[in-house]
Amino acid sequence: MEEGTYKMKDKINIKNLVVYGVIGINSWERETKQKIEIDLEIESNLSQAMKSDNINDTVNYRTISKKIIEHVENSEYYYDGLSKNLKSNKKLILKMLEHNNNHIKFPEEFNNDIDILEQGLKAFLKPYKNYKTKKMEVRDINDVDRHDSLHWELYWYIFDKKNPDLLNGQTVSVSDVQIKRPDNIFDEYDNVDYSGEMMNGRAHGSGFASNEKHEMEHADRYWTIRTYEGEWKNGLPHGRGVLKHFANSYPPDGETDYHYEGEFLDGRQHGDGKEFIGSETKKVKYVKGILKSLSRYS
Repeated sequence: MEEGTYKMKDKINIKNLVVYGVIGINSWERETKQKIEIDLEIESNLSQAMKSDNINDTVNYRTISKKIIEHVENSEYYYDGLSKNLKSNKKLILKMLEHNNNHIKFPEEFNNDIDILEQGLKAFLKPYKNYKTKKMEVRDINDVDRHDSLHWELYWYIFDKKNPDLLNGQTVSVSDVQIKRPDNIFDEYDNVDYSGEMMNGRAHGSGFASNEKHEMEHADRYWTIRTYEGEWKNGLPHGRGVLKHFANSYPPDGETDYHYEGEFLDGRQHGDGKEFIGSETKKVKYVKGILKSLSRYS
């Protein structure tokens, strides 16, 4: 074989490499590192090492292992950085949940997978040690502020298991209560307060939601207050509604840098609506949150 034509077929396998990393965005998730097991297969050109029989010409698996450990133990977003194929590995998702990584955003294809939901429930209910107080604690799903980052379906699966008395199909009116954040309407780190109708512990019926209180608590020179007013179904905007963004101004009459009135479906803009941009009004059509057409009103 001519020099330079060697194709990499040599492989180095590292199995059951145990590392400990902080995985989570909530304060309680960051109190202790969690166990992670890694299997790794690396392709490399080892032809020179085979010729020289010199250890310095080969790949040192110990060095690789140390680099992996260093990377993971200093990474707070291990799962988020994985490839799409790995994120879709059910065994990996179950393993992550087993180690209390309930915040991971697994693919929609697993939203109603009973194995994944049950594993997430089991891990959530397992007592954990608070490394600041040195005491064992139990998580409370009704503490929305601490668990708002949970995957949507997993959150409600746990909520329903812990609150069977609320699942009575009756409509109640509430005022200024924090709700599980509809991610496609509000930003990832918004706390959302709600006033209006609820059913089974969820916003359901007519209601108004805003991130104003949380946004102003953390505002410096710039802020964006988001509001949604309209119809809700099972905790999500659904039906006719109005979505507004107030940049450095205040609702309800402040200047908006985004204003949409129209249809929503399962928490996303979907169907016909209007967008008000400056002095112009645009006719728009959305499909599952994606803008498909835009034209000026005549």
